[in-house]
Amino acid sequence: MIELVKKKKKKKILNFAARVIFGRRKFDGVSDLLESLGWTTPKQMAELQTIMLANKVITLSEPEVLASLFVKNGNLRERETRQDRLYHLPKPNINPGKRRFGYRAPALYNTLPAEIAALTRQQFKRAAKEHVLRTAADDG
Repeated sequence: MIELVKKKKKKKILNFAARVIFGRRKFDGVSDLLESLGWTTPKQMAELQTIMLANKVITLSEPEVLASLFVKNGNLRERETRQDRLYHLPKPNINPGKRRFGYRAPALYNTLPAEIAALTRQQFKRAAKEHVLRTAADDG
């Protein structure tokens, strides 16, 4: 419930900002404005920030508390599988546990193609944003 209220507030702020930029009135539609500005939705923003933080933690291996959350599947078992390059997802006890950084960050990072994960930081940021926007377009 609280998450829904926060998402609505973020969406309202984005809509208000678009109206101010283009000089639209309070009850005018803004979906075309948001599209022309190329802004991401609050959900896409959150996913992109999570992926960027995960990349920073993985590449720098610090802070150690967060770096310890990223363990590759290949390090956990003796046999080789296709999932060895992916990061292990801890099993959440309850469904809200999937919102924790320790679960959400590796899950989102695992969705990235291998070639994006191997890029430098600046290239990674651009490619990750394109990936998040592309997957959002595919979903709906």
